[in-house]
Amino acid sequence: MKLNIIEILNAVSGKIISEGEIKEITKICTDSRVADSQCLFIPIIGERFDAHDFLEDVITNKGCKVVLSSKEIDFPFATVILVEDTKKAMGMLGRYYIDKLNPKRIAITGSVGKTTTKDMLGSVLSKIAPTLVTSGNFNNDIGVPLTAFRLEDEKTAVFEMGMNHFGEIDYLSKIVKPDIGVITNIGYSHIENLGSREGILKAKLEIVNGMDKEGVLVLNGDDSLLYSVKDTVPNKIIYYGVKNKESDICPEKIENMGDYTTFSVEGKEYRINVPGEHNVLNALCSIVIGKMLGGSYEEIKEGLADFRAEGIRQNIIKKDNFTVIADCYNAAPDSMRAALQVLKEYPGKRKIVVFGSVLELGSYRDKLLYKLGEDIADCGIDILITVTEDALAINKGAEAKGFATVNIENNEKTLEYLKSIIEDGDVILIKGSRKYKMEEISEGLIK
Repeated sequence: MKLNIIEILNAVSGKIISEGEIKEITKICTDSRVADSQCLFIPIIGERFDAHDFLEDVITNKGCKVVLSSKEIDFPFATVILVEDTKKAMGMLGRYYIDKLNPKRIAITGSVGKTTTKDMLGSVLSKIAPTLVTSGNFNNDIGVPLTAFRLEDEKTAVFEMGMNHFGEIDYLSKIVKPDIGVITNIGYSHIENLGSREGILKAKLEIVNGMDKEGVLVLNGDDSLLYSVKDTVPNKIIYYGVKNKESDICPEKIENMGDYTTFSVEGKEYRINVPGEHNVLNALCSIVIGKMLGGSYEEIKEGLADFRAEGIRQNIIKKDNFTVIADCYNAAPDSMRAALQVLKEYPGKRKIVVFGSVLELGSYRDKLLYKLGEDIADCGIDILITVTEDALAINKGAEAKGFATVNIENNEKTLEYLKSIIEDGDVILIKGSRKYKMEEISEGLIK
């Protein structure tokens, strides 16, 4: 990265109120602990702290020579650029920097599956050309600009975009200005803020607001709400689907091999080293975009085969006498159903489900979890365990269908109970929202 002071000043519509000697920076940071003499420091005002309080330390002790500020301050020997709002200024600078380097830009959003799709797509596109991919969960109004600032000589950039309110995807899309926009599905995540699935659809479709008329939407054709927008948006849409054969791309066959899945598209075979039909959907999205960007069959096939699930997302761990499917990063009703399908198809003796509750469903929570419990009772698993009273609606739904369940008050006692009942050949699925730290159970089992 190289940006000079005039570029920064113009990009953020700022005003120099203190001028130092340095004329160029080579990196941007918001963390005062890593600031140094080569960086532009942007102090963000958060809920718990105001990073303007660290400006003196950053300048006098860390040697930082250029800072943004929304407060009138004067530090000799440092360039201070006054802006109205430092977070918005960071977004403006991110937009300028992306435009300056001008990679092919792909933006991904959706209720569930966006991180897996982002990583799978990144694996594919990196076989075609140098590609930048959002790290971890850097998918908000701070994370997206910080991802942009990592750009160097990459030809392609994949940005994940998260949201929980109207207007957030609009803001991020106008920073990135995607050439290709992806929506993985419309579920129930954040329904407490958005009112309905139709409200969630409206919020996700804000992704088109930063796209020009030549931009292309790549949408999940199996999602009825997404399929319903085919004649309502100005951009070209390409649909991928497993069940909806009206989609532009569909697999001819899918074979679940336990730890991996094979499928074919247009007579060509592919393999992904993760289980589940929902991951085939993610792969189809990657195939569509890989082809759009000039990838060969061999490059796309290799990229899909090289993909591995990240961290505690659907990580399959085989012990001597049992198997754990640790899918503990987060949860939503739709992703829990997808995980149940993986469990159902995975070879093993007894199938055990351990579910925590789901956040951000608001007044819809108990109704949606009750329905999930009913579905669990009908899906052929052997044992259902839920953790904390927040998940009791799952038990009630299953019990209404005559299915016996267990509810345990915390992770520690759940782990003890599981250890007491596990038999040879069991397969245990563990999943819940981030708040419930379900990995404490999976990690305890596999020690």
